[in-house]
Amino acid sequence: MAVLNDLLILVARIFISSLFLWAGAAQAVHWKGSAEHMHFKKLPKSLLPAAILLQIVGGLSVLLGYEARVGALLLIVFVIPSAFKMHDFWTSQGDERITQKTLFMKDMAVLGGLLVFLVTGAGRFAFN
Repeated sequence: MAVLNDLLILVARIFISSLFLWAGAAQAVHWKGSAEHMHFKKLPKSLLPAAILLQIVGGLSVLLGYEARVGALLLIVFVIPSAFKMHDFWTSQGDERITQKTLFMKDMAVLGGLLVFLVTGAGRFAFN
């Protein structure tokens, strides 16, 4: 049973880290659009490099299982303010409110997964 648990932790690490690695890479590739979106949300564009770095470094750490608790913490530091600032559904109306609330709740679900990694670590299949 322990091997199955460790395999499931590995699968979970792959799933959750892929979200951050993809998003961080997309923000880097589409730098101008990402910076404009941050400006629209009244965030300083100077935060973009830190956001990308947190997602890439945290995502790789969780994926590889190398210092996965630290990686999870980096991603938690990214997710909490990002969810509240980027998906502020309480300021929207109609369909936009529904969309932003859904994205906010998905971020909270991801936060739950990251908290599990913070507690459990990477499992047996890791580079620690």
